[in-house]
Amino acid sequence: MKTNYKTELGKSYMVLDCEKKEDSFALQMMEENHIENLLTLEKRCFNGEVQFFYDVTGMTPLADVAGKTPLREKECRRLLQGLYCVFEEVHSYFLEPQGLLLQAEYIYETPDKILFCYYPSNEVGKEGMTIEAFAEKLLDQIDNSDDDALELIYRFYALVKDAKKGILYILEEVLTEVDMSRMPEEESLLEELETDEIFVLEEKEEIAAEKPDVYTVGCFLLSLVAGICCFFLLKPEMRIASAILTVISFGGIIAGLTDIDIKRKK
Repeated sequence: MKTNYKTELGKSYMVLDCEKKEDSFALQMMEENHIENLLTLEKRCFNGEVQFFYDVTGMTPLADVAGKTPLREKECRRLLQGLYCVFEEVHSYFLEPQGLLLQAEYIYETPDKILFCYYPSNEVGKEGMTIEAFAEKLLDQIDNSDDDALELIYRFYALVKDAKKGILYILEEVLTEVDMSRMPEEESLLEELETDEIFVLEEKEEIAAEKPDVYTVGCFLLSLVAGICCFFLLKPEMRIASAILTVISFGGIIAGLTDIDIKRKK
C-alpha cells in the first residue's frame, strides 16, 4: 500500500493508493457520516486510479511522538481509550475492524483525541496489522521506567495474546483494572476526611453542650426579678399568690437547667 503526503490550499493530506477493489459499503458509510475517531476520507480518481485522501491538518502521527519520547502511562492510557472508542464506532457503523490501520504512522494525535485511519478496501493487504501485532509493537514504545505504563500495556498484551475475549471487552477490562487498583488510596483518603469531619462535629457539639442555654438563663433572671417586684409592690393579700407563681417558675427553670446538665454528661 503506497502512502504519499500532499498539501493543498493550506490543508495536509495523507494519500493512500487503492490497490484492491474498494468496499463500496464502507466507503459510502465513511463519506456520508462523520465518524468521530476516524480520519476524514475523500475518494479521488486520477487516470482511472483510485486514491484515498485523509485530512491530517494540524495532527501529529503517533510514529513521530513515540519516536521522540517513549510513551508514559498517560499517553498509553489515552491511546487505549482512543482504540476502545474507534472499535466501538466501527462496530456501530457495521464496518469490518480489519480495515483499521493500526501502524503508528497511520494513527494521528490532536490535543483532544486520537484519530485512526480506516482503509475501505476488501483487502487491506500485507501492510495490515493485527491487534496482537499492535500490542506487541506497543511494548517497544513505552517508557520502561514508568511502572504504571508497563503494568497497563503488559496486561493489555497478555489478554490480547490469550485471545479469549473480544477487543472491546479486553480494553474495558484493562482500563478498569488499572483504575480500580488506585481506588484503595482514594478510599483511605476519603475515610480520613470523613473521620476528621466527624471529630470536628463532635467537638462542636461538646463545646455547645458546655455553654448554658441563653434562653433558659434569661427566663430564670426575668422570673427572679418579676417575683421580687411582685412581692414588694403588690398588696399583702396578693403576695401569697405571687410567691406561689414565683416558686413554680423557679421549679421550671431548675428543671430546664437540670436537663441541660444531663445532656452535657451524656
